[in-house]
Formats: sequence, C-alpha cells, structure tokens
Amino acid sequence: WMSAASFISMAGLIALSYGGYGGSVFLMGWTGGYVILAMLLAPYLRKYGKFTVPEFIGDRFYSKSARGVAVACLIICSVTYVIGQMKGVGVAFSRFLEVDYNTGLTIGIAIVTFYAVIGGMKGITYTQMAQYVVMIFAYTIPAIFISMELTGNPIPQLGLAGTFTGTETFLL
Repeated sequence: WMSAASFISMAGLIALSYGGYGGSVFLMGWTGGYVILAMLLAPYLRKYGKFTVPEFIGDRFYSKSARGVAVACLIICSVTYVIGQMKGVGVAFSRFLEVDYNTGLTIGIAIVTFYAVIGGMKGITYTQMAQYVVMIFAYTIPAIFISMELTGNPIPQLGLAGTFTGTETFLL
C-alpha cells in the first residue's frame, strides 16, 4: 500500500479535491478497501492453496474464461499501478543522484529488474519489507519533529488526556 504510486496519487487527489481536507476521505477509503480486500481474499487463496487471483478464480469457477478475464483485469490494474510506481522511481533517483528524469528512471528500472531476476518473488518480498521499514521511519520521524515544534509533545494524542483531567500530561 505504501508505495510511490499510492503516495503520489493519493497526495495529488487530496490536494486537488476540496482544498485538501475533504480529499482525506479518499485516503481512508483506499486504506480501508485495501485492508478489507486482504482480509476477505487471503483466507480463500490460502484455503485453496493458490498463489494468484487468476489461479483461484479459474479453479473456483471451473472456467478458463473466468481465469482469462481475471488475468486481463490484473494486467490492466498492474500496468496502471506500475506507471505511477515508475514515475516515483524516476523522480526519486533523479533527485537523489542529481541526474535528469530519464536517466533516473533508467537506473531505477535497471535496479528493480536486477533484483527481480536475481532474487525472484522471494527477493522482491524482502526488498518490500526493507522498503516498508524505511518508509515507516521516513513518515514517523518528521511527524514527531513537527509535533514537537507545534505542541511540545512528540505524540500530541497522548497529551490530550491532560486536557480532560485539567493537568498537563507528557507521556513518552
């Protein structure tokens, strides 16, 4: 969920709709939909011993046509997602390496291809886990410093208890 494509598209959607605040509904829907999809789909994939949605659809409905439709839908969704992802890769590498966008995009694609060819899906899974950890820190650390600057508390929600009790509470 936390990827360049999601981050760029959600940030743009929130910024363009209703002056920013009203667009946060899309972010909640995107997140909630992802969680619901994972919770509703994963148990059935595991139960049937399948690793992909087209495999599951084809076996579940005993139809090669249904599998073909699932593959077509998957390709359309994946291509749309990869376009946004590659845009993020190009921007990140061009800024990080101080090169033009096309060079940054080429370098990023080469690195992704190298990891995919060498490590396969298992290697990609491990890089996704590493990316997740880096992104959590990249989101959390600035949020803590901004919170310290604005409220004097690293997690302002914890200080909210002091408002209700009439005392000032700083929990770490």
